[in-house]
Parts: sequence; structure tokens; C-alpha cells
Amino acid sequence: MIESAPQSYFGTIKTLPGAAPAIEAGLIADLPQLTFVPVGDALARVQSVFDGLISAIALVSGTAVIAGVLVLAGALSVGRQQREADAVVMKVLGARRAFVIQAFLIEYALLGAIAALMAGLIALVGAWAASTFLLEIGFAVQPLPLGLLATGIIIVTTATGAATTWSAMSARPADRLREDG
Repeated sequence: MIESAPQSYFGTIKTLPGAAPAIEAGLIADLPQLTFVPVGDALARVQSVFDGLISAIALVSGTAVIAGVLVLAGALSVGRQQREADAVVMKVLGARRAFVIQAFLIEYALLGAIAALMAGLIALVGAWAASTFLLEIGFAVQPLPLGLLATGIIIVTTATGAATTWSAMSARPADRLREDG
């Protein structure tokens, strides 16, 4: 009984680029009941949609990183007066200029490392959730871009801190103590 039901068979043919129309025409001439569905075009369209989605995610992620770095730079600039006061106290207590600058640079490098770690974790969780639940595709960590991003955050944070520390180190202790007194 089931043997007499209508049946369809599917198959695939892989051709050289540009040879598909001639092969289709030849097969249809011999077997007119064949139907061809060009899968390559559909796959190319799906790939272009995913490429656009990946570009949009990269743009949004890059914008978020830039905004975060700007916020961090603003926070470091706001704390400039406190760093001036700290530098003055260290100078008065006998610390050398190189030691004070080194202490501040270590502080900024650690601050950048913490920021990079937090940003990396948030980015990984977000990317994993988007690929797993929204796109339903596999997720793989790309360590090189993640490492480059972390290194960039640490460098930018340290450089921004160095710029504000340099101006804090130029403050003369006597002038600063007179202002506070």
C-alpha cells in the first residue's frame, strides 16, 4: 500500500562554476520530470546576511570599547587632583620622582588589566549567549583578538594615567601645600 504512494527523490550535483546551466539543460532534455533548486545562491545570500550581522556586532562592540575607554580616561582625569596630593605627600616623605611615577604606572596597568578582564568576560558571555540562543550556532573563543583587545585596554589606561601623572608630578609640593592649607 505504501509502495503505491507518490514518492520523490532528492540528490545533489556539484558542478564547476558556470557549468550548471548546461548540465541542467542536458538532464532536463533526457529526464523532463527533474526539478532543479539552486542551493548555492541561497547559501550565498545566507552567508551575506551572517557577514552583515557579524559586521554589525563588531561595530557595536568596538563602539562600546571606545566609549568605555573614554569613560575610563574621564575618570582618571577627574582623579588628577587626588593624584597630585598623593604625589606631593610622597615627595615630602622623600620618594624620588621615578618611584612615584613607577607606582602610579603600576596602579594604572592593574586598573587596565581589571577593566580588560571585566570587558573580556562580559564580551565572551554576550557572544556565547548570542551565538547559542539567538543564532543557534557553535561558539568558539578567538584568543588572539581577545588578547589584543586586553593589551590595548591596558596600554591606553596606562598611557592615560601616565599623562595625568606627569602633570601631577609637575606640581611643586610647596605650592600645593599652600593651596590646601
